[in-house]
Amino acid sequence: MENKRSRLIWVSCIWTLVYGYLIGQADDLEGGMAIFLVLAVWPLFFIAQVILYAMFKDYNNHKWYVFLFLIKSFLFLIQPLLMEYIRSHAIFVLSVIAVFFIDFHIMKLKNKIDLKNVKLTDFEMNEVSQQFKQSWTLMGSVVILFASYIQFTENNFSAILAFSLLYYFFVLGKQKEKGKLASIQILGVILVWSLTLLNWSEFIRDPLLIILLTLIYFFKKRIIKTNEFKPKY
Repeated sequence: MENKRSRLIWVSCIWTLVYGYLIGQADDLEGGMAIFLVLAVWPLFFIAQVILYAMFKDYNNHKWYVFLFLIKSFLFLIQPLLMEYIRSHAIFVLSVIAVFFIDFHIMKLKNKIDLKNVKLTDFEMNEVSQQFKQSWTLMGSVVILFASYIQFTENNFSAILAFSLLYYFFVLGKQKEKGKLASIQILGVILVWSLTLLNWSEFIRDPLLIILLTLIYFFKKRIIKTNEFKPKY
């Protein structure tokens, strides 16, 4: 029991292998497979992280647990850039292996919450629901902006319309501050596009992109939090 892994580790393994294969073939992907990679594999990865984060929270060191999830997400985000600009298959394969081994380390049965014995009140269920919606709104925004950056660098502007519709209908949802969040997203798209126009090295643009996405994430989080505590009249 001490070192036994959850069966979800096989989902992680297959996901990592499929994603690694698709990214490795990214230059040759067209049509449905390219859409599947950008619109399905990426967003679903981050949805899964919200679920997995909650399922294996019995990890002893909470700060280390959060750190591992952040590292895994960061590695997943930069993998397309590794293939596009560094062009080192060895470094890319190491990043894929690192993502898998983080899951392999976390997904032990001793860390898994026994959902059968968890009883939540209506208030707690509502809290969990709100946290999930908030996480999806924030992470969905970052994922779509990052995917837009990749498409802008390839001058594939038609994909931006698909991203906009995806963001509006599946990310914004029924957020109360929909107008503010949408405005920030539009500004984010403009800034991301502006980054691609700069004749700078990717080793300069990529950190700037990460900083920009981080700022957008926390700015949106502040708006959502402020709205939660806004008095109702």
